[in-house]
Amino acid sequence: MGPTGYRRLIAQALRAHSLLGLVLGALIYQVCLTGTVSMLAPEWKRWEQPGAPRVEAADPQAFAAALAAGIEQARDPDATVMVFGPTDELARMRVRVPGTLHGWTNADGVPVAPATTPWTTFLVSLHDSLHLPFPWGRLLIAVSGVALLAAVGTGVMAHGRIFRDAFRLRLGGSKRLEAADLHNRMSVWALPFHAGIALTGAALALMAFAWPLLAQLSPGEGGARAELFAPPAAAVRHGAEPYPDIAAMVRAVERKAAPARVNFLLVQRAGRRDRSIEIGTDAPYDLANGEAWYPVGDGRQFIKAGFTDGSTGKQLQAALYPLHVGKFGGLAMRLLYVLLGFALCWITATGMTIWFERRQAKGLHSPRLERLWIAVLWGQPAALAGSALAAAIWPNSAAATYVAGTLVTVLAAVPPCKVSNLSAALRALTAFMIAAACAAHLDMPGEASGDPLALWMSLTLLVAVPILLAPWLRNALRRSRGQSMIGGRMRS
Repeated sequence: MGPTGYRRLIAQALRAHSLLGLVLGALIYQVCLTGTVSMLAPEWKRWEQPGAPRVEAADPQAFAAALAAGIEQARDPDATVMVFGPTDELARMRVRVPGTLHGWTNADGVPVAPATTPWTTFLVSLHDSLHLPFPWGRLLIAVSGVALLAAVGTGVMAHGRIFRDAFRLRLGGSKRLEAADLHNRMSVWALPFHAGIALTGAALALMAFAWPLLAQLSPGEGGARAELFAPPAAAVRHGAEPYPDIAAMVRAVERKAAPARVNFLLVQRAGRRDRSIEIGTDAPYDLANGEAWYPVGDGRQFIKAGFTDGSTGKQLQAALYPLHVGKFGGLAMRLLYVLLGFALCWITATGMTIWFERRQAKGLHSPRLERLWIAVLWGQPAALAGSALAAAIWPNSAAATYVAGTLVTVLAAVPPCKVSNLSAALRALTAFMIAAACAAHLDMPGEASGDPLALWMSLTLLVAVPILLAPWLRNALRRSRGQSMIGGRMRS
């Protein structure tokens, strides 16, 4: 290979390296954005279906009635029936039979309305697995978590005075220094959050891949997965006839678990004699996501899963999800997580901007890559808002609309144009999509009379519209002023 061919190879390798950096940055940003928005998944469900019945508390008889309704609707002895009781995050009750029934119930446990929250379901799936089949989606999510954790660690190590300069802001001077200072300071101020989110997110995504390995290392039948998740073998009820008194079981568990309350009921093989029953409670004084109880024998005794006081691995596994989503501190903690999550999105965006500016300083100007980054930065919010609008009109169209919106915004970055104009246009598109989605939901039955939170969420989202439109309005004002000046010179 001659000198010319070698230089060409180096140039191609640099372009591939830059493109890889952009793809990885885009993946981190997308996961951070969808994760931040999905922190409010219970509230989005109320926003999507404000007319669903509100259930503050469910008594044991309501759980039994909801389970009976699910079994009757399923008409399949192998069906799995789930009953979700009201929680602090979502004061509603629902029963679900996969593929057959998914409905909200009233306070008596009677299904009264279908549970249709397609956008929230899509949003959570997008964050958990990029809405891709297993294992590819979870693997990419794990990669983004590890990459974010590496970025946090290397960012700290790359700045020797990062903690000493924690409150140093060089405002009013160079835009590059100002952006770098804000990026570094915000990264330091929220460092525990960023590291915790990255670590727990990667662990949750990798847990599915760790099961086979842990199973090989764990003695006993079922291996690690059985020890961590599956019900104990003694909990399977053999030959239980007639059907057990579910209400009595719920009462017994609430007595044993007090002050915890039952909020979940799962029956596998609901129509068979070897059915498996799981009764879940919250864990008000523990970091775990909850506790599970399994009846044995005649149903008067129970085996506790041990998520709150079992093995270290089981307690750690049960604490990962609450730590990742801020569930351990109520609504105030989740709102703090949302604020810090948007800060993490901003830090990711400014990090990429600083990277582009440093490349320009070295003479490595990449206008196409910059436009592609802007397409990701503002195209993703536009695609998410567009999917929310589509789901309000056609419930099964959220995923297709999101993919189409992502492709359109990326293709818009291919033709040469000014980065500022592309940014302003995509921000205006995001504002339009948010306004349209809110308008569609404001017209829904029950928006004003059913659940007041739905109305407040729509009004809060509308506050973002003028903020997003500000750059577009400034550009339009500059153009109008320029045309006026040109017109004035021509007349003179």
